Amino acid sequence: PLTIRFLYSTRIPGSPASGGKHETISAAALQQILFLSRLCNIVKHSSTPSSPSSSSSPQSNLNISLDLFLTNLSPSAVDTAAKLLSTGDVPEDKSPIRVHGRRISAEDLHDAVAGTGPEGTVSYICGPPPMTDEFVQVLSTLIGQDRALYEKWW
Repeated sequence: PLTIRFLYSTRIPGSPASGGKHETISAAALQQILFLSRLCNIVKHSSTPSSPSSSSSPQSNLNISLDLFLTNLSPSAVDTAAKLLSTGDVPEDKSPIRVHGRRISAEDLHDAVAGTGPEGTVSYICGPPPMTDEFVQVLSTLIGQDRALYEKWW
């Protein structure tokens, strides 16, 4: 199967209540995150089990997951966000949507490409120049510079 891993990092819009971290999170706040509802729909659709009669559908050849990194949430708000974005009865450790209360790290990039090898991975990076530069540098050593494609914002 084709494996697609989205690693998406952002902040919850608006000012946090205290200490620089939002202590609570709502479905409405999550809906304000650019592209999040689309990504969740793609992931949820691809993780829906196919019926036996549709085993040859393109959907059965996809393994899509989303790691959402929310940089300004408290641990309890991260848990709430994970529940709001859950895909139903799937155990949390098997969920195709995982929520983290921190920034993406080099270790996350290593984990994302583990097992596929350089020839089996292409990355697309988009964001502010410092983040993009750092991620391209890490991924270039893992998969090769020609497979670490990027677009810088500003």
